[in-house]
Amino acid sequence: MKIWLSKNSEVPIREQLLEQISIGIASGDLHSGERLPSVREIARRFQIHPNTVSSVYRNLAENGLVEFRKGSGVFVANQSRIPIDEQGAGDLIGRIIDEARKYGVTPIELRSMLDEYLASSENTLIVLVESDLRLQEILAAEIQESLRTEVKGVRSIDPEKIEFGQNLVITAMYDERDELNKRLKRDTKRVFLKVSSVANTLSGRTRPDDDDMVAVVSGWAPFLSLAKLFLVAANIDPDTIITRSTCEKNWQSGLDQAAIIICDVVSARKLENHDGVAVFRIISKESINELKELADWDTFR
Repeated sequence: MKIWLSKNSEVPIREQLLEQISIGIASGDLHSGERLPSVREIARRFQIHPNTVSSVYRNLAENGLVEFRKGSGVFVANQSRIPIDEQGAGDLIGRIIDEARKYGVTPIELRSMLDEYLASSENTLIVLVESDLRLQEILAAEIQESLRTEVKGVRSIDPEKIEFGQNLVITAMYDERDELNKRLKRDTKRVFLKVSSVANTLSGRTRPDDDDMVAVVSGWAPFLSLAKLFLVAANIDPDTIITRSTCEKNWQSGLDQAAIIICDVVSARKLENHDGVAVFRIISKESINELKELADWDTFR
């Protein structure tokens, strides 16, 4: 994973390093068991104090993202998830056909019965657990646009009280994985969302000219700071970057002067009359596809 640190950024060096490594792990750019650069190596490369790097590594370790191995260094902790329980589609279909034959039901009749049953079955409900309401809104919008299915956003969840029916998938950001795995019942379908890779997000974008104004727009404050950080890391002049929070009055001021407007999917809906809008999606394609697979399995659509 490539690390960018800018000493000219408003974001402290410690926070830049912490955010980039955390996102690298969450997006899969850094794999479980991968060795991270040593404290001394990062400090020497970027000419920063070793205590800054040590502080970042301690924070990551406290949150279960990395682990210290005596005499070996710092490694990405095991990020494995609970695998989806698959009984074997062929065996399952075979048992259904065998049971149907016992009642004199032919395969053609069975297919007709299944089509009728599935046509009347309810759609999969995706329950999104996220305490930050601004982020929850963005994630829900991304999922709804990709899957065309109902998404219910909640700030927390009690596994004993949910009554959403059997076609249910629980989803949350990847850093909630350990806590929710402890609380959810074993047979509850779940997907923990990884964030888009920094490299994938920046690749393929038309680079603005040196004197072009670039705007970053969102109602979620971390989006504003992270997007600016990545732009500066990509050698965009920080003096040409403006940020606008949709939570503030007159947030559209100055956007007409921007060559590119980088925003989240929710903010993009408020910018339909502007040219040069580039939507950065938070959820990785891998996680969206994982949700699609579970939704398709539940609804057979």
